[in-house]
Amino acid sequence: MRRSAAFRRLSLGIFGLLLGTFMACVHVPAKRGRPCAQPPQDIERILAAASSRCRSLSGHVRVKVTTPRDTFSFSGDLYARMPDRLHFDIFGFLHRPRFVMIRNGSLLYWRDFSSGRYYAGPLNACPPLPVRFPCSPRFLRNLMGILFLRFPPPVRVSAANLPGDPCRFLLRCGWGTFDLTVDPDRGLPVAMVGPLGGETPFRVTLGDYPAPPKAPIPRHVVIAMGKNRVTLTFKTLEVNPSLPDRLFLPLPPP
Repeated sequence: MRRSAAFRRLSLGIFGLLLGTFMACVHVPAKRGRPCAQPPQDIERILAAASSRCRSLSGHVRVKVTTPRDTFSFSGDLYARMPDRLHFDIFGFLHRPRFVMIRNGSLLYWRDFSSGRYYAGPLNACPPLPVRFPCSPRFLRNLMGILFLRFPPPVRVSAANLPGDPCRFLLRCGWGTFDLTVDPDRGLPVAMVGPLGGETPFRVTLGDYPAPPKAPIPRHVVIAMGKNRVTLTFKTLEVNPSLPDRLFLPLPPP
């Protein structure tokens, strides 16, 4: 009898455990699918959340420039603060200063330590740089938005209606309309092509995002403009550091 009573209690306990597990499973809300399977408005929210978390960055970056004639590389320290502050130091042999470029709003300052050349004036009037680094106003303005995933408003994402490719969307922003491809797991941009219908479209490839919950700054960026390509690879990267204003002040003339 004791064994029978114990058996019944054990059986009822197991039944209760199974019933409780079943009821819990019934009431657990269904998990959301991958971002690609969600409405385009979800991609808009992912972009807005990503850009709002990133205000500044600093890091050691490797730059590779590829043109139809040749390929060359150099390294330097890059500091950036939204919306329009940029400081880039390029070093030569034994870490000696080779070139400094500073963007402060609509103004640009640079100094070449090898030749002694110096420029301080409007970004729109920037002369060719001695280091052959892209210095067009369009490139420098777009670079900030690309690094911080902060595209000029109004930002709208819509379905591209491409069968078999749910991770491609149309991104409309102040630059125009772009063919946007996002990562299937996080919904972050991995490729942009556009402006569609423009005379000089460019292609951007982004990758090597840090793992959540860190701020999503791409550590590998490739910008292709016609037959020219610029690749930026961050060897070190700090997100949202406190950057002093002096980093973005005009350089003294040589």
